[in-house]
Amino acid sequence: MKNRKELAYKDLSADDLRLHLIEGDFHLDYPIFEKEKISVNDIEINATIIGYSHWIKFRIRDKIFNELFANMRLSSQDMLGSFGHLKQSIGSLNLLLYGFINYRLNVNNYSWEEGEEFIHSLKSQMTENQGGGAIILVHKFPAGRDSIMPETIVSVTIPNTTSGMEKIKIDTIHTYPTERKVVVSATEIEINKSINL
Repeated sequence: MKNRKELAYKDLSADDLRLHLIEGDFHLDYPIFEKEKISVNDIEINATIIGYSHWIKFRIRDKIFNELFANMRLSSQDMLGSFGHLKQSIGSLNLLLYGFINYRLNVNNYSWEEGEEFIHSLKSQMTENQGGGAIILVHKFPAGRDSIMPETIVSVTIPNTTSGMEKIKIDTIHTYPTERKVVVSATEIEINKSINL
């Protein structure tokens, strides 16, 4: 699903990105440019590119939580975790949610030259992972003064596993050509199937 409304170039900074992990059926009134959903067993994932950012909603069993990575600051009593902005720190979270979900996220801020390697690698990986257990979102935004289009890439996969842990893997890339920066995030979620709540 795409919102066809044109978005004018806005000079945002990679340093202002913040990560929010929010509990519950969270809603955000923001332009949606790419959106896709997958359901596997008792897992439902809605991945969205909003503005220049990504928003992923997870429904696992009867639990709902959201990963929002954006140039905005939210305050919510339902916040499970947060960090940023990236000017102050390179972020990571390692949390146990609801007693059976292990959530790990790492974010790195790379130079343009370093980031190009991640872009090529992720796009190659996305081509290999196309199928029923994957989401692939790519959106390019209007170019700024350097004539290079900022790009957001989101890849979600649910790898097959025979262990007692079900896994979700999310890789995202946000490019900032005016600043010559590329922000890369990697999320891994492990669900302990042996725990019944």
